[in-house]
Amino acid sequence: MSLAKARGMGRMMGKAADRMGKILKSILGFNQKEEEFVPKEGAIREHFLFTGRVQCVGFRFRAGNLATHYGVTGWIRNNDDGSVEAEMQGREEELDKIIQALQQDDYIRIDWMERDRMELEPGERKFSVRY
Repeated sequence: MSLAKARGMGRMMGKAADRMGKILKSILGFNQKEEEFVPKEGAIREHFLFTGRVQCVGFRFRAGNLATHYGVTGWIRNNDDGSVEAEMQGREEELDKIIQALQQDDYIRIDWMERDRMELEPGERKFSVRY
């Protein structure tokens, strides 16, 4: 095989690998932009603590996608004790829909959930996954 032919194949393989990388990042959400949200009238803010099978099952990723879908702001993080903690701000029915979807997920099992109302964070514009 000539050097020119080998270089051409290398470029072709590189482009295919780049396309596959972009597809995988898109599927896994690595290219997900933090979207800006407009504060909603009638919004509430709640603190959540979840226990059960809530780590290593895509809980934070799923919650983040649901929050983006419903226009909810806040954050979510894993705790060292195996629980997951979150603060979510939006309309109560939107928060309820997120919780319901998480409870219906095949991989997630919420054994216990604590849910407490808090003060609004008026300047908050996005939902983030904390590490």
